[in-house]
Amino acid sequence: MNTLLSKMKNSFIRTMNTFGHLVSDIISSMITLLILVCPAFELAKIILFHNTGGVLRIHEIDYVYMGISVIVIILSLISLCYNGFSGDNKLSENIILIYVILLVFPTIYTILTINEMGGIPFDCPGNYNYTAPIVRTACQIRAANLVLMWLFQVFLVLSCLTCIEI
Repeated sequence: MNTLLSKMKNSFIRTMNTFGHLVSDIISSMITLLILVCPAFELAKIILFHNTGGVLRIHEIDYVYMGISVIVIILSLISLCYNGFSGDNKLSENIILIYVILLVFPTIYTILTINEMGGIPFDCPGNYNYTAPIVRTACQIRAANLVLMWLFQVFLVLSCLTCIEI
């Protein structure tokens, strides 16, 4: 009887480990995708805001966000290459520090840019009276940019939670 219970327990643990690895892989894939997609949307936002002829003004924090996003891409690539040839995780520790900064940044960014669209609703409705079509496009890119930024944070937190052993 003990042997059967032991086998069932071991089988359950193996199944949970496999499931845990799958969840971890999905979260890692989403983070990797968002590391590349978030700066693309931020760049699109900056370009579109500049092309509105002064109707929408870019906030200085957008340039900071763009810079941090590029740094994360560069550090991630360096870490990927470096850790592939070395057991040293010093660079990974630096990336974790950047991730911690990124956990605080969206709150600051959101507070500073909350009113940048004036009276335009967040969902950028089609029946709103925009001053130009590019303003609606900029609104949509801005909304997507904010959603992606916050999704990135959610996946960072989830990745930390998957590292915790229960």
